[in-house]
This record gives sequence, C-alpha cells and structure tokens, in this order.
Amino acid sequence: MFCRRLSPVFRGNLKPEMPESTITLHQITAAEAIPIRAEVLRSGLPLSAASYICDEHPAVYHAGAYVDGKLIGVATVFPDLPPKSENELAWRLRGMAVCDNFRGLGIGRLLLGNCIEHVGEMGGNLLWCNARTPVLEFYSVMGFHPVGDEFMIPVSGPHYLMSRKIS
Repeated sequence: MFCRRLSPVFRGNLKPEMPESTITLHQITAAEAIPIRAEVLRSGLPLSAASYICDEHPAVYHAGAYVDGKLIGVATVFPDLPPKSENELAWRLRGMAVCDNFRGLGIGRLLLGNCIEHVGEMGGNLLWCNARTPVLEFYSVMGFHPVGDEFMIPVSGPHYLMSRKIS
C-alpha cells in the first residue's frame, strides 16, 4: 500500500486534539472506501449505494486516512468535466467522508489536501465537487468557490457545485 507523507502546506490544518503522529494517509481501493462512504454519506441505504461508477476509472485515486491503523476517512478524485465546461484538465472529488467520532479534528482537511496535491501532480488545473450545503464553509476554507445556485440531490439533500483552481 502506498503511504503519502503529509505536505507541510496541509499539515498545519490539523487540530491540536489530533496529534500528527497518529495519522497516516494511504492510497486505498474502492472496496476499502465504500464502507466508510456508506456509513457517513449513505446511512440506511444498501452498501451498493456508496459504490460510484467513477470507482472503475483508470486514473481514479482513492485516499484513506488512518488513525492507529483504522480507516476513518476517505476521498476519491478522478478526471471529469464539470457541467457546462470543456476544461479537459478538470478533476472531480466524490465520496469525501470522515467517521463521526473523528469529525472536526482536521482529518477532512488532510484528506482533501492530499487529493489536491494528487490532482496537481497529475497535471489537473481544476478540482470540483457537488458539496452538501451544510459543509460549504469547509470547502470555502479549502479554496473552493460556489458555482451557480443551490440544487437538490434526492438521496442526500441540498448541494452546491464548488470548484477551485489547482496551481
């Protein structure tokens, strides 16, 4: 399994309650990501509801955050055009999820920072996502900006399309 060192740029996003030494970020498989997605994003639905077609994309990257050897957060990025765009260097973030007991400690920031770095390393110049409305502030802090109006996704509620440039 590939272990990624924490970049100094994103290492500072960790909250004091979570010592850096206990967290590792690894590239994981879709099979490892799906149970965390199901628990956090698709609670009460079948496990298959947390499986995405992008999981089989040849360039997909699944990031996993571990605390003391236990997987507690996941995020997935892959090349994908945002709606109404022709930016062929755009990537999409999906399935960003951190287990309840570990939210608010900076784990999501580390995961997203890891994904941003990966997209940049792959030559991507834009990262976009459909962000749930209650977490707009999280994405804003990470450099994302809303594009357009709020919209509904039937299974998961109100969202905004958000994007950020990758340099």
